[in-house]
Amino acid sequence: MEELGFERFRAYRSANETVVEHGWPAMLSALFITGPSKAVFGDYLEDGLPLRMIQMFIGLPWVSTYTAVSSALKSVLDASEKKRRISSSEKARIAAREQEVRKELDAKKEALATLPDRGKLRTDLDRLDGEVAASQALVTLRRTELNNQRQRAEAARWVTVPHADYCNRQRTKPRRDMFSGN
Repeated sequence: MEELGFERFRAYRSANETVVEHGWPAMLSALFITGPSKAVFGDYLEDGLPLRMIQMFIGLPWVSTYTAVSSALKSVLDASEKKRRISSSEKARIAAREQEVRKELDAKKEALATLPDRGKLRTDLDRLDGEVAASQALVTLRRTELNNQRQRAEAARWVTVPHADYCNRQRTKPRRDMFSGN
């Protein structure tokens, strides 16, 4: 078999998209004829084994080279066809998806246009925050002034007007000259 260059041969399986290598066990199975079959030699039809056996018996010295090149060619053609099929259907799918995404983008841009400007909102928020802080400081100042006025008024009233509470504690009736210093 080595003299014929037929120690191994390759075959391409399109179902698996793989290249397989066959040796003596596969070739020996083709040598046994069990009965009527579709194959000229043996019962094993896969990977063109009967054809390879005929080529071997005819004595073609380049059978292993032929099978290697044939397998490689089938592999490339199958991949190319698959790529072409996928590329046309893939192109259509990509174009449809691109159209969907563009529509979604346009809808999002329209929705974004209806929303208020965030930069302007931030500027307004900072301005209003400053106004609130100033107003709170003014309110605190006015409350302090009001409390001071109330305390002064209360103190002035205690000094100038006798109080019934004070008099009740003393068990006396208030008199006009009680606080006048006479």
